[in-house]
Amino acid sequence: MGAAPRRRDFRGTSDRPWPGAGAKVGASTPSGAPGCNRQPPASVKNSHIEWTTHTFNPWIGCARVSPGCLHCYAEARDQRFAGGSHWGPGAPRHRTSTWAEPRRWNRAAARRGPPRPGERPKVFCASLGDWLDDEVPAAWLADLLALVLATPHLNWQLLTKRPRNFHSRLQAALPLLGDAAVRGQVEEWLAGRAPGHVWLGTTVEDQRRAEERIPLLCALPAVVRFLSVEPLLEAVDLRATAAGPRPPVHWVIAGGESGHEARPMAAAWVRALRDQCAAVDVPFFFKQWGCHDEAGRRCTKQAGGRQLDGRTHDGWPRGFEPLAAAV
Repeated sequence: MGAAPRRRDFRGTSDRPWPGAGAKVGASTPSGAPGCNRQPPASVKNSHIEWTTHTFNPWIGCARVSPGCLHCYAEARDQRFAGGSHWGPGAPRHRTSTWAEPRRWNRAAARRGPPRPGERPKVFCASLGDWLDDEVPAAWLADLLALVLATPHLNWQLLTKRPRNFHSRLQAALPLLGDAAVRGQVEEWLAGRAPGHVWLGTTVEDQRRAEERIPLLCALPAVVRFLSVEPLLEAVDLRATAAGPRPPVHWVIAGGESGHEARPMAAAWVRALRDQCAAVDVPFFFKQWGCHDEAGRRCTKQAGGRQLDGRTHDGWPRGFEPLAAAV
């Protein structure tokens, strides 16, 4: 087994732009604005991400906030197709044109009849931005909340690096919700009564981010709270956080980094996460090795695969297991 990769010292914080983010100033870019129409589709039916069904991006753009952002594929994508014009503090975010897709997925799921909660299609939001980004217009977030609440036949997986923004962002969106019923649902959510089809997650790529973000996530109302420990950049002891990997954390996903500049992930780090989850009966999902295999050798993402110690780990939140996993 290869030696554990050396830990790098990053000093970004989770609530300020991380060094290297750059600074760009401009108003938020509407859908179809110049420089945006060459972007590939922002929403994907039948996503290749192993832990979801579909991917929906209401907008494109973000800013670096921590070391996990260093080789962000979404930033690289925006650089390629829009010159990086939607990335960094003050940069205009781009509203996408794929907002009708979740309603189509919801109608298709409804036609199949009332499913078990785990059989509802899962929608990951967002892979090309952050749904709690405070540089996104509050009106856009209001539209997203209305869409989420109007599609109860989907399990929404809302992932953020900014859990501290939850209350302030929803409060900012609240007066912009035109439908009184939707406004009432958001008020109930803020009061602690979470929608039954919405999962909230946060990214924790290292120990510092785990200790910062997990307690914030655990204070939020959600039927499922999950951690995306990807890219895993060092050993993470979830037991050292205020909450630890026990309910109210219901699910842990782990994975290594992919891409030309991918940082290696030691197998010992993954095993430690798996064992911590097993000790407190929290489902563990191992997504990928990335571009370094289990022995630490450079490889393609496909060659690295997603087996750990000779088996796949496809844990799902309790009560939300797909039918095959629940049998």
